[in-house]
Amino acid sequence: MNPVGKTHRRNGGAAVLAVTLIVLLLATIGVLMVAQAGVAEQRLSGIDVRGKEVHSAATGALDFGVAWLKHHWHDLHWQNTGSGAGPGARLDSHADGLTPALQAAQMMADSYQHQVAYRLLTPFHVQVGGPPIAIRVAATARGAADSHVTKTVTQDVMVGYASIFGATSDPHRRGIFSGPPLIIENCIAASASGGLRIVHDAGSGALGTTQGLASGAELADCLDVAHLPAQSLLCERSGECGSPTALLAAGGEFRTALVVAQPLWQVIFGSASKADLHALERLHPGRVLVVDNGYPRYAEQPPWSDGIWRASLPADFSGEAGSEQDPVILFFDASVGCPTLAEGVHIHGLVYVEKDDCAGLGWGGGQVHGTLAKAGDFAGLAQHTVLVAAQLDYAHADNDATHGSPVAGVTRIFVAPGSWHDY
Repeated sequence: MNPVGKTHRRNGGAAVLAVTLIVLLLATIGVLMVAQAGVAEQRLSGIDVRGKEVHSAATGALDFGVAWLKHHWHDLHWQNTGSGAGPGARLDSHADGLTPALQAAQMMADSYQHQVAYRLLTPFHVQVGGPPIAIRVAATARGAADSHVTKTVTQDVMVGYASIFGATSDPHRRGIFSGPPLIIENCIAASASGGLRIVHDAGSGALGTTQGLASGAELADCLDVAHLPAQSLLCERSGECGSPTALLAAGGEFRTALVVAQPLWQVIFGSASKADLHALERLHPGRVLVVDNGYPRYAEQPPWSDGIWRASLPADFSGEAGSEQDPVILFFDASVGCPTLAEGVHIHGLVYVEKDDCAGLGWGGGQVHGTLAKAGDFAGLAQHTVLVAAQLDYAHADNDATHGSPVAGVTRIFVAPGSWHDY
């Protein structure tokens, strides 16, 4: 026997076992480290996914909240602890019954609940052409399973009121309509019939055209008063009356081209659309009346039938001094043809007739205190119709502590550039 050889073999086996154990330990440690790194990576990935999802949910809620505000602006009420709605006031959802309704957003890692809030940044002061009202819209998204996962984003919205009137608006007083008693888009037709009496202030225009001179015609030819019936009279506010032809012969001039050449709509209503007019009608149905095939739309609006308008506007307006307040906009859409004003009807405001090929309006005994605007040519009115010059003040706003809208104010809502923030 060789005891030395046995010892060597025994020592070699122990060394192999030790190395194997060391390698196994290192492998185990490596596997544990890889597993730990994988868990950490998965955790980081989950956090990143949830962060992106909650951010996306909050951004979507903010976009919805801004769009909802634009659509419901005129239906909202504001509340705060002070008098009236001012900076810090929040939307009172209990007063109007309207709140942005958003379903939970179901995404890959979680579903997210939304909350949209509105807060005034400026005083709630409604004024045509005045400073805009600023509102901060805040949208918060929160994870349903992981409620600690949350994100809030905000954006500021500006609300202003532009005058619905165009060139006939007083540039120094927004919402004031100031025009001649009779504005014609084109010219006086050679076959104008009936009678007409126009009362105006001395030195101011009584007849105006918007595009009658577009083809190069002279004002005297376009607004040729010789085409008016012999019964027509032109009266100054003082009460002195005379035939238009005689007054021109005496050196007076009462005709004017309001612009060089523009359609009647553009001169009267500027860049506003018929949709803007309908929006004002919805807010002020008793003062803005759009007479078309769908009229009347609101309980405050008087009916009409057979193409004859029989109601004085406003209802308490008598045409007497001191009764001229709260002027109206009475718009006759082209779809209803050429309207007739019944005898004894008095209207204080702007009357717009969109139909451009009327042989005559057939008005008799009615009065318009303000302006009659006629599309196309003017082919006359029935005898005894009276047009009285009047400056029309539509700038008054139904402006209470929580809500308001000017009668002549077209709402313009836009997002303030650079106002987007996340928290």
